[in-house]
Amino acid sequence: MAPESVADVSAAGVEDAVRAMLDRRARARRDGDATAWGATVDSAASKDQATVFGRLSRLPLDLWAEQLTAIRPGPSGSWRAEVLVRYRFDGDRQDALVRAVLDLSPGLLVRGSTTTPLPPWEIEAVRAVSGDTSLVVGGAAPHVLRRYADEADRAATSVGFLLNQPAPRVVLVVPADWDQARRMVGAGVGRGLAAVTTSLEPADGPAGPVRVIADPGVLAGLDPQTRTAVLGHEAFHVATAGLGAVPLWLSEGLADYGGYRESGITLERASAGLQAQVSRQGVPAELPDDTAFGDGGRATLAYEGAHVAVAMLVAEHGEDRVVSLYQRVADDGPQSLDAAMREVLGTDLAAVTAAWQAEVADAGN
Repeated sequence: MAPESVADVSAAGVEDAVRAMLDRRARARRDGDATAWGATVDSAASKDQATVFGRLSRLPLDLWAEQLTAIRPGPSGSWRAEVLVRYRFDGDRQDALVRAVLDLSPGLLVRGSTTTPLPPWEIEAVRAVSGDTSLVVGGAAPHVLRRYADEADRAATSVGFLLNQPAPRVVLVVPADWDQARRMVGAGVGRGLAAVTTSLEPADGPAGPVRVIADPGVLAGLDPQTRTAVLGHEAFHVATAGLGAVPLWLSEGLADYGGYRESGITLERASAGLQAQVSRQGVPAELPDDTAFGDGGRATLAYEGAHVAVAMLVAEHGEDRVVSLYQRVADDGPQSLDAAMREVLGTDLAAVTAAWQAEVADAGN
């Protein structure tokens, strides 16, 4: 048991005692022992920490552990511990990381905690549903999570066929609302996107496993075909996360192509916004540049234009050669695009741009 007061204990002794307490928490979580978990918690936090334990128990975790990184005294004999939380879902190949601050009583019991970025066990009523190649974690009703898992499976299978490799494992996290999603992915992601692929890790930490984080309101409002296309787009990014950078029109266009290829949605429907713009303003002067994809006023048209460009290349050269082009540029860097087009497709960027302009001009008429 932790002492009632550690005022006279050396700093090293406090650290040792806190590490032992954190080990007991990890063991209690692993063993599903609510009593042992409760023995590490101050009475003032028993309800909140029981909620945390219950949520952790509903997740398929191979690992969950808190590692002490710093501790300092707080007011009235309390302590504040900085910890690194490591966790793995079943099937993860590396640890996901979050930083937490634990407020401890004078007796070194947990009074409260805050985490950055927000971890999945902060989702109210969180549960997990496994698909064939997917894992969906969220607080929605089980039948909703099952539907998402089925759609993610179909989307990932299509992407696997496109890339001539096994279907990527998609871990889809569906928070309670947009604010909670933003706290999971951090700054730089605008409201309105149905989903985004990101590696979850603290600032300045090593990259963690890739997750797909959804805006639950947007995702739920999509029809099943469009939702499958969106999940396919993100599955492509999961599958190619370890590759080098390519121009965004190629990566986002191929991701859209991979998502839509088995969705049942026609290219005409998928590019309706681009067609309307061409009818009003004429043909764009060039393929979408990288900045357009992060510009709220231009992003939709950039994605649609990229999708049309890649679909055009596939129609002319076939999926395998376009995927080979992507892989070549990912290996050699974005500046290699023109040379890679010559070697892989027998054409160049100027010719592709002109053909794309003709394609969108026809679509806009």
